[in-house]
Amino acid sequence: MRKTTKHTQKLDTNLLNDLGVDLSTGRLFLTGEVCEAMYVRTLTGLAALNQAARTKRLTVCLNTLGGDVYQAFAIYDLIRLNHVPVDIHVNGPCLSAGVIILQSAQGRAATSNSYLMVHEGSESIDGESLTVHKTVEHFKGVNNRARKIIADRVKVSEERVQKWFERDKYFNAKAALKAGLIDMVLE
Repeated sequence: MRKTTKHTQKLDTNLLNDLGVDLSTGRLFLTGEVCEAMYVRTLTGLAALNQAARTKRLTVCLNTLGGDVYQAFAIYDLIRLNHVPVDIHVNGPCLSAGVIILQSAQGRAATSNSYLMVHEGSESIDGESLTVHKTVEHFKGVNNRARKIIADRVKVSEERVQKWFERDKYFNAKAALKAGLIDMVLE
């Protein structure tokens, strides 16, 4: 059994701060690229916040230019399945894979100067024709899943979301609210 001292408590607090966890407010700060490191920060941060149980709701503060769609799906699942309700507040950009993560929250908000962007995912493919064909088919399924997540949460047709995906579609906070991508604008 590990003996807890003020020194080890301070180290744990420093580690949580490095992970973007604020136990006193129930906040997890997720910034940067959507990648495996963000997944680990989300997993660790939610576990620490759940254990601390100082608030009845948790808040993720999100700022990302996007990244790996597979990691976005994994983070989406972590937040949706968390036993303590999670709200997400966007401050700044929430682009591409970040919008998938945003849709996982029970409450979705963005500051008035935030921007969201959705688009068709992309994949770099190299290899023999059969491998390329299989990868293209797989990635069509990945894009279909992203569209479905957004359409289901926003309560619009997948066809409408497909129109958004045809080109990079940007939304300022008010347009994101009108489109249903967020529930409120934080002024």
